Formats: sequence, structure tokens, C-alpha cells
Amino acid sequence: MDSQSQSVYYLPKGESIAFPYDTNSMQFTYNGSPLEKIDLNNGNIFSDNIHFKPNYIYYKGQLSEMIDNLFEYYRDITTAKTNTVNDENGINNGPAAQLITTKDLTNNSLTIEVKRK
Repeated sequence: MDSQSQSVYYLPKGESIAFPYDTNSMQFTYNGSPLEKIDLNNGNIFSDNIHFKPNYIYYKGQLSEMIDNLFEYYRDITTAKTNTVNDENGINNGPAAQLITTKDLTNNSLTIEVKRK
């Protein structure tokens, strides 16, 4: 979802969505706008979200007061650090989940995969 148009997409199991990285602004974009947040729980203030900040991408779980970095220093993929995050409370009150992060230097891409734990 992008913050300006509030576009919502529901992905079927096994599907994925890719967000381009604009090397000029050094940000991920959606429809030409900088990506600030992916809301995983339909706008609830206490929802599960992925946030994009200048030096890191982090996950904030609905029931957790902790913020867990998914990627650190992602603006240079060669030095980006990946972190797998566990959400014991589940996303959208579902079963426990893992957000598994990987980087692919060959394809210059970062991936966040959400799986049941």
C-alpha cells in the first residue's frame, strides 16, 4: 500500500509483489512515490507494519512493543545486513510467523518472505 493513494492489494498464497528501487532518490517506490510503509493489517493503528527508513527497514508487530530491523544499511545492497524476524503473535492475529529476509546481489534485490513458523 502506498501512503498517498492508499492502494490495497490482497496477495494470494504464494504470490509476491516487487517494489522498484530508485537509485536517484535511494528509496523504494510504488507508482513513482517513495514507499514509507506497508500496512499488513488494513490501517489499524496497532497493526503489523513494515516501515522504510533511510538506513533500515523494520517490522512492528501488532502486539509487540519491539521494533525489529529486517534490513540495515539497505541503500548499498553489498553491505546490507539481513535479519529474520519472528512474530509469535502472528500477523493479523494469525499463527506465529517468520519474516525471512534475503539479498540477491546478482539481481540487485532484497526479499521479505512471510511464512508460518
